[in-house]
Amino acid sequence: MSVTNTSTMESAPYERLPPDRPADELERELLALWEVERLFEQTLAKNADAPPFVFFEGPPTANGRPGIHHVFSRTVKDLFCRYRAMKGYRVERKAGWDTHGLPVEIEVEKQLGISGKQEIEAIGVAEFNRLCRESVFRYRGDWERLSARMGYWLDYANPYVTYSNNYVESVWWALQTLYDRGLLYRGHKILPYCPRCGTALSSHEVAQGYEEVEDPSVYVALELVAERDVNLKPPFSRRILVWTTTPWTLVSNAALAVNPDLEYAELVRRTGEDYRTIILAADRLGAVLGEDYDNRWEIVRRFRGGELVGRRYRRPFDWVPYPDGVEHEVIVGESFVSAEDGSGVVHMAPAFGADDYAAGQRHNLAFLQPVDTRGQFPRELPVVGGLFVKDADALLIEELKRRGVLWKSLRITHSYPHCWRCDTPLLVVRAHDRLSRLDAGAQCRRRLASAGSGRGPFRRVAQEQHRLGDLARSLLGYTAAAVALRRRRESRRGNRQLRRAREARGPAAFGYVRSAQAADRWVPLALFQRQLHRSYEARTRGDRHLVRFRIDVLRPVALSVREP
Repeated sequence: MSVTNTSTMESAPYERLPPDRPADELERELLALWEVERLFEQTLAKNADAPPFVFFEGPPTANGRPGIHHVFSRTVKDLFCRYRAMKGYRVERKAGWDTHGLPVEIEVEKQLGISGKQEIEAIGVAEFNRLCRESVFRYRGDWERLSARMGYWLDYANPYVTYSNNYVESVWWALQTLYDRGLLYRGHKILPYCPRCGTALSSHEVAQGYEEVEDPSVYVALELVAERDVNLKPPFSRRILVWTTTPWTLVSNAALAVNPDLEYAELVRRTGEDYRTIILAADRLGAVLGEDYDNRWEIVRRFRGGELVGRRYRRPFDWVPYPDGVEHEVIVGESFVSAEDGSGVVHMAPAFGADDYAAGQRHNLAFLQPVDTRGQFPRELPVVGGLFVKDADALLIEELKRRGVLWKSLRITHSYPHCWRCDTPLLVVRAHDRLSRLDAGAQCRRRLASAGSGRGPFRRVAQEQHRLGDLARSLLGYTAAAVALRRRRESRRGNRQLRRAREARGPAAFGYVRSAQAADRWVPLALFQRQLHRSYEARTRGDRHLVRFRIDVLRPVALSVREP
């Protein structure tokens, strides 16, 4: 047996490695050999005519240094690429650089010692953008050395760069295609919003910034209107108990929501001269009134929440007028209301919550949004004018107490989303946006059904599109038809000009302009005027804006567009 082993070892094509040789030394030697042999290029040449397996890296933002977590993620990605290459595919592994958007901007803000949109405008958008362009490749060498050291093959000689025309033009082409197919429209969406950064956040970004914080837990007793009962002693009024952890949203209250199928209880005090009743979910009596509530409170009756639907009440603050033609100060029935916490009665502010907004659309509720893009109340508002909304909670609680509607105020510790970039508490607000339909209605469904009845890739694509639409509906409910395409930062003026031009010129305003890069290339833009200039100075901040205008010149935000 030993002779056979010795013979096998002597005939092996590889030299034996000393057991005490450092792993680092061995790895560097192997990487150097791969470099000399141009092994990556050889794999591409060997499979030059093979079917492609398309891979685009990340991309990372090169004004920040790489970390150990990037090694983990790149190791997994490398496994897929090497496996596909060994299966005979051509895997070019395109490197990329994320060179625009808030990560770049916030890094430059830190360097300048400034914070927020107003201070950026004081410096000047053109100068700030110039500094951002200088910042984006600061640590490019660190990223390339990391990739080389871990044996992660990428084509750094021909990377895609997100601020380059070739990259951005493809995005514009996609937008033009969506528009031509009737899948691009202007609408609204409730989104988590950072008032310091001035932009909305995706669900992935929100998940990175949850923190344990202490917030108010406020119960407010609001009087039902025109409610009298001859069986109860005067003076008598019915009150409904409402719970919230965001007292600042009470300024925008439009309705209350109950669950029509939950059991509610109406109680009156056993002693004293206060004959006013209080209404809340029956399952929350002990939690809200105390486990010994039966010694102090008498249950007048029990009933289903459906009896409350349609009743009217008086809102806690009347500082913001309601618009005409909408419902307000009304109780609505909603299935999302539960008795797991609070009082079983939900305060509705359609401007500041996804469920609230959806319910507002269903019931035609008033929409009150007295908060600016910095998260501050207008200065003319009583008591809290000019304050950041979270800083206004204490004053609003005192005002509720002064008005005699504060039932009780506690403090609770819970998980609240913060901006992962700047640590500012997020607000949930309605954003005006250009939206792309995932489920584009009957016409789209007919096309998908037609394609799905066929064979091969067309059927698979149709099935995948149906799956995507179903997933969106399950996640977003009534808002499943829309996916926001851009962030908000510095977009109002461009949107206003775009709307005016569309009104004046009709659908043709969303047309094509010849590219300055090539005479035979046509560039789809939102609209065009007599003069068109490319200018980095005019790029709006944020990473999904459409256009930014001056008075006489249209400038594409992300430069030009081409069909890939």
